[in-house]
Amino acid sequence: MPEDEIALLRAAVEDLSTRVSRLEAQRSAPPLQPVVETARTALGLKAINRIGALTLAIGVIFFFKYTVDEQLIGAASGVFLGVVFGLALLASGEWLIRSDQRVFAQGVSGSGLAIIYISIYASFAFYKIVIESAGFLFLTFVSALAVALSIRYRNPAIAALGFIGALLTPILLHNPASDAALAFPFLLLVQLTAIYIAIRENWAILVPIVAPLAALAAAPIFEPKHPTWFVWFAVCLSVAHFAAFFYSRVPGRTRNALYVVGHCYLLLAALRLLDLSVMGKSAVRESASVLLAVYATALLAYGMIRTSAVNRILGLVLMGLVIAKLYLMDVWVLARIYRITAFVGLGALLLLASYIYSRSDKRRPS
Repeated sequence: MPEDEIALLRAAVEDLSTRVSRLEAQRSAPPLQPVVETARTALGLKAINRIGALTLAIGVIFFFKYTVDEQLIGAASGVFLGVVFGLALLASGEWLIRSDQRVFAQGVSGSGLAIIYISIYASFAFYKIVIESAGFLFLTFVSALAVALSIRYRNPAIAALGFIGALLTPILLHNPASDAALAFPFLLLVQLTAIYIAIRENWAILVPIVAPLAALAAAPIFEPKHPTWFVWFAVCLSVAHFAAFFYSRVPGRTRNALYVVGHCYLLLAALRLLDLSVMGKSAVRESASVLLAVYATALLAYGMIRTSAVNRILGLVLMGLVIAKLYLMDVWVLARIYRITAFVGLGALLLLASYIYSRSDKRRPS
């Protein structure tokens, strides 16, 4: 019938229209391969840029040291030329950033900052041109300049370079142990600034980079004469990271990094306090293993109650460390009675942790 033929024709036209629309959408969508290639190209460009900047800085530093050692120029002239060359690289980076060469500008500026930092360090550590207190102030200023430039260039690598320089500054002094009273607020301020910058710029990578370096910088300064100061330093930084986690509104990865580092500092303080309080190496090793296992079990239980993946993962990581420490180290070095109690106690805690984690799995929606 004519009506049936008209209906079939209409259906065919609608089907063709749908197919044409799909083909046009596929043609207008960008292909996946060029996007992947662009990402790879950007990654390769950044890697080459960073390696080139580091190589240039090392080469320039070797050159100026060679000229001073061979007495081609004086020590003061070598330091002055190093600072001037570094400032020239910073000026070049500023010009490049205005020319929309952001990646290239980051490498050039980073190289300039490294050259200025090492030139100033050489001025008081090797050549005695300036006193150490003046060198301390100059190095602190260069580190602050690096952090300021990182915000301008939107680059966390330069910020990390600045914070590394700031944390190294008190260690590079000739007698850091005698300046522990000055180093405590200085290192605390550096770490608090790193937390602020990480939250302000949402640079999650900055938190796990600066935090362990701060602990490594504090240990040689406080441990020789003030071992309890290191405990208080770790406690202060744990509180600072937890406070930043609870009161900041930064997105997930940065908040998670702050939370994990807060737990790491708290554990570090507890382990150091345990080491100072418990007598005997075997007792310290057993107590440390038990402490880590109890902490890991508590994190797993808290993660189950609050359905928090971060707490569960952190608890499992700590459990893995406890197991590795127990089977690779403690079993060989603990005295017999400590070995027995460690294996029995930790075995019970591991079974409890497995029960908690199994309950957590059952409560998750499938």
